[in-house]
Amino acid sequence: MAFIDMKEQLKRLSSDESVALPSVVQSRIDQTLADLPDSNTRLHRPARRWSIAAVAVSLGLVGVLGSSFLSPVIATTLKQIPAIESVFRKMGDWGLRTADEKQLDTFIGQSMTKQGVTVTLKEALYDGARMAIGFTIDGRDIWSSSASYNGQLMEGWTRTIDSKDGSIVPGISYVNLAGKELPDSFELKYEIVVAGMDKEPFTFTIPVKLKAKPITEIQPDTTKVQNDVSVTVRTVKVTAASAQIVLDVEHPDELGSLRYEVMDDKGQSLKVLNCFCGSGTIDAKKRLKSISTVTTEAPAPDSASLTIRPFTQTDQGEISAVMETAPTEEKPFAISQGEGGKLFVTGVDYMPDKTLVYYRAEGALSKENGALLWVKNYRSFVTMEDAATSKFVLELPAVNPGEKLEFVTFDFQHPVYLEGLKMRIPLK
Repeated sequence: MAFIDMKEQLKRLSSDESVALPSVVQSRIDQTLADLPDSNTRLHRPARRWSIAAVAVSLGLVGVLGSSFLSPVIATTLKQIPAIESVFRKMGDWGLRTADEKQLDTFIGQSMTKQGVTVTLKEALYDGARMAIGFTIDGRDIWSSSASYNGQLMEGWTRTIDSKDGSIVPGISYVNLAGKELPDSFELKYEIVVAGMDKEPFTFTIPVKLKAKPITEIQPDTTKVQNDVSVTVRTVKVTAASAQIVLDVEHPDELGSLRYEVMDDKGQSLKVLNCFCGSGTIDAKKRLKSISTVTTEAPAPDSASLTIRPFTQTDQGEISAVMETAPTEEKPFAISQGEGGKLFVTGVDYMPDKTLVYYRAEGALSKENGALLWVKNYRSFVTMEDAATSKFVLELPAVNPGEKLEFVTFDFQHPVYLEGLKMRIPLK
């Protein structure tokens, strides 16, 4: 595999007086150069090699290729780069996309090849409230991944999606930060095991850097008890891209996992981006004691408080529905989610490299349950298009327009709110 010295290439592009760089491009180059390690430091570690495929990701130039303010020389050069999209922008949630736009993430660009399979770590986010790692795999699907700091394994989960031909698999690993005291900069050990290569793990050392302190960081230690269920809010962190709430929870194991609705002081429900909930220890009285970490989209900058409403909601299994005819906004294709609500497919865009399905969700938990939709026999991922109206976009590999799509979701019961556990947490 051919590699280039990315730092030197960026310096050369930045200093070339014959090419007039737009200010946004120059700013991104300057920031990326500051993030890259010096070539004469940490010589005892494996050398970092930077592929040209990662240049545009580091510059954040998604969406500007070919635009009028780029010179023909720059546009032509960038269009030759085979991978220009940030994984966070391609398949990340609202918080990750915001972090990338605000340049709160850190470009990594590390690649490793074994047995013809290449794993590339593209970017990482650590904003004090959450941690995520964006990567791609060339040739295989992921089997497992893990992250550790100072020898301590950190809980997390990973999701991926195939490209059209299955050759490139982009993915994001989410790391649970609950109970972790981390410095502003540190090295994270990250390991990926690729399907069929369990004896050949891809092991990386990632430089992680906190670029902006959380806007709010408090320890309310507020406890509410309803019957035999106890919830304590330990910490709340709010950043430019997300909010993290860490809770101590204790309840009978038979109750199942608690879920949480989080609202700002305007009454706006904040989308839950991920929830590490329900894993803990069970004592002799069959009571589950756990630490739950709820990450939501960021509240409005002037929010004075957050309200947390614990609830339970069970599903009765999967529901599937086959779309026979093309839907429209006037005549959408309806998919039931039982008592939990409905999904309405309003359009399908068949493109050469992918298929986009547009739909909206209705129901008490439309932002959360609305994201739980997929198509049978296809790997897919969902992004929220409009939080105010609970509109989503489901992306699939390219499919034949004549193919009947079988959509699958869950049959949800009505959410049961535990109003005695409702808490208002002041942020100021």
